[in-house]
Amino acid sequence: KKIAEKLTNHQNTSQSFAVMFVIKIIYNGKTKTIESEKPELVVGRSTPAKEVDIDLTPDKMVSRKHLVLKMEYNMGNSKNEAWLHDQGSSLGTLVNGTPVIDPIKLEPDDKIEIGESAINVRLKTKQKSKKH
Repeated sequence: KKIAEKLTNHQNTSQSFAVMFVIKIIYNGKTKTIESEKPELVVGRSTPAKEVDIDLTPDKMVSRKHLVLKMEYNMGNSKNEAWLHDQGSSLGTLVNGTPVIDPIKLEPDDKIEIGESAINVRLKTKQKSKKH
């Protein structure tokens, strides 16, 4: 019985709140921030044939499909977490100066270096507007 109650509670909260990525990109001294509610984002360079979610053009050191950011729900602590999966990019990805080989859980202050760009990834909970 308790499990069913927990599931119902979780469903209620997931309807009223949306978790979103907040991604800060620094390239050539300029900063831009992108917010997205998609649970999975492809970071790289868009081409006419294939668009990516987070486009780091004109940074030529970035692979077309460089890495994927995934929002994953951790049942152990009931929190959403941001994970980074490098896609075998030719020049790799650094998190706090360390090359990424396996998927890595991101912390809010992690500095991610992709080519000549630096990005910071956070998760933000946003209250959804109730539609009637």
